[in-house]
Amino acid sequence: MTATDFGADGNTQELAIPVLCNLCLCCIRLEEWHKCTLFADQALKIDRSCEKAIFRKGLSLIKLGEFDDAIQILKSMDIREGINCNETQDDLKNEEKTWKLSDRDRQRIPQLLKEAYNGRKRHREILSRQKESLQRAFGSKREDAVVAAPVEELKRMSFIELVLFAWECLVKLFLWLLRPKNKIKSA
Repeated sequence: MTATDFGADGNTQELAIPVLCNLCLCCIRLEEWHKCTLFADQALKIDRSCEKAIFRKGLSLIKLGEFDDAIQILKSMDIREGINCNETQDDLKNEEKTWKLSDRDRQRIPQLLKEAYNGRKRHREILSRQKESLQRAFGSKREDAVVAAPVEELKRMSFIELVLFAWECLVKLFLWLLRPKNKIKSA
């Protein structure tokens, strides 16, 4: 389904935006995060200022672990909050058609931003720990020194360190062998 599937007449926004925003909400409730971002993108192709689509896309990006994109989108929502402080009644009537975000969801933006920042921090810490583990296992690249081969690293270990390293390798191998395997179902 694309934005053009809803037709090119003047009623496109009046019909398509609420339908796509409701599809986003359904996907959120079903925890179909990727589909939610697709529907939100379609709504944003029709109306870039659709706050519901922007908010729901930001929420789904957090759940997908795409923290940098979510932060960027939610920050834009946080900035929009204070733009129109001198609105007239006509402006308010026109803005009702821009698919405003509810006050409850608007209050969730700082909380979601905090969740996205924390998620990004955790993700970076995990990557850092993985990098350190790989450097310990396979040696690290240094521009000023020759990289020791893993065999040379093993030669420098004390007997106890070598036994612990071997034990750790055996445990990892054992866990790998016991991992749940995906069974392919034939039709």
